[in-house]
Amino acid sequence: MANVVKEENQQNFENLRGNCQDSARELARFLAHINPYWNERQLFNLFNEYLGLRADEVLLIFNGRYRESIRLFEKIQDQALKTAQIMISGLIWQFRLI
Repeated sequence: MANVVKEENQQNFENLRGNCQDSARELARFLAHINPYWNERQLFNLFNEYLGLRADEVLLIFNGRYRESIRLFEKIQDQALKTAQIMISGLIWQFRLI
């Protein structure tokens, strides 16, 4: 993603974002298929949000807005923890670990 941002080609950046969305959709579909306690739509939204935040982070760093990128990293971390919590809950339910 950083290389595409360096190119300063908006079309390539949009294509990359589209590819990332497709990958997020495919991953969410696969995971929901292997675990009935994971919701495909919810996973897609979480993965897509994560990718969007990371894209924003790359743009901030590229434009020298480092303080903002640090604040955004905290949001990225919170979002990753939320995703992890949902995924571990699905594993607990699937394997009845509690």
